[in-house]
Amino acid sequence: MIFGENLLDIVEDTFINEEKINYVEGLVSVSIELTKDTINNPGIYSGFLNLLAWGNISVTEMLSTFTSLTLIFGKNNIDRAFSFLIKEIS
Repeated sequence: MIFGENLLDIVEDTFINEEKINYVEGLVSVSIELTKDTINNPGIYSGFLNLLAWGNISVTEMLSTFTSLTLIFGKNNIDRAFSFLIKEIS
């Protein structure tokens, strides 16, 4: 599950009887809006991930929908990740 810190108490109360496998604090995200045409573009996500790998930037998690890619980073990586993505895709 991914949720904001403001929901931590609610989530913990809701799942009080469940085993917590892992908990990671200090995450931030960048969402990239894609066109509908990208559904027919093989490797569209790997292009973004390769750029970040070349910049030695770790991605904690990745979420995608039909026209959106959300990359989740640790707070310590967000400035570099955002700057690197802007520079490389502009």
